[in-house]
Amino acid sequence: MVMTLLKRKGNVLWVEGLDVWEGTPVLDVKPYTKREIQGYRLPAWVKRLDALETDSLRKYGT
Repeated sequence: MVMTLLKRKGNVLWVEGLDVWEGTPVLDVKPYTKREIQGYRLPAWVKRLDALETDSLRKYGT
């Protein structure tokens, strides 16, 4: 599921396009990294975390 981050304040996210009831806790959010998007690039923070990942199935392949 792809959602759009509208705003962040501390650990609270405001999003659109997420199919849940308002107030439902979200346990895991990952960046959208579909490589077919023209002009796509990984943010630097994703590259840094990816370099630390030891499980090859969880790497973004930076």
